[in-house]
Formats: sequence, C-alpha cells, structure tokens
Amino acid sequence: MTSAQTTHAHACELASATFGVVSRGQLRQVGVTRHQILTHVVAGRLRVLGTQAVHVLAAGWWDERSPIVAAVLNAGDSAWADGESALMLAGLRGWRHGRAVIVRRRPSSAWWRNDEWRGPRR
Repeated sequence: MTSAQTTHAHACELASATFGVVSRGQLRQVGVTRHQILTHVVAGRLRVLGTQAVHVLAAGWWDERSPIVAAVLNAGDSAWADGESALMLAGLRGWRHGRAVIVRRRPSSAWWRNDEWRGPRR
C-alpha cells in the first residue's frame, strides 16, 4: 500500500464515525501532514470545509448532519452542537432546520457583563 493509499485509508476510517467530516488535527494525529492533505484535495479525494474541517469524499457520507460537524470542528476545541443541531446529530429524523446551532465556552481571560463582551481583563 502506497503512502497516499495509507493516508486515504486513515482519513476514511476517521470519517466513518463523523458523517464524512474530520478535522485537520484528527488527521495529524494519525500521521497525515498538511502537504498530504493538500495533495488529496488537489486529487479530489478530500474537500476543505473551512479552516479546520475536511470532508472525506470516499467515506460516502454527506447528509444534513455533515455541515453541523464541520461547523463544530471549525469553531474550535471548546465548541459543541446545541439545540436542534445536537438532536440531529443524536439521530432525530424528519426535522428541517435552518442554521447549525454551535456553542463555545467563554474565554476565561475575558470580562463579561450581562452577556456583553467587554474585552480582555486588565
């Protein structure tokens, strides 16, 4: 098995559990470099979905849950799906939703008052 085939096999394995979408960080953890990602994008095996999310085209997944996973991955480590988006990821069927609802934890170094951002603490 060539390096490209091994890389693609790792990506497909990861994507099978996450509706065809993986993060660049997940790919790095299994030994895929950013140059290998670019090679697979050019070859049409991967599609970039923002700054962190990558769609593995051969994984066979792409449904209404895939963009939610991509949005969570692009929002960062402290993000998760909420509301109807979380229900859809958990298996709710027959529900048409508008936008993905993604929530992030507030940064600990920020000053918040009445849910308004006041900037970093000084």
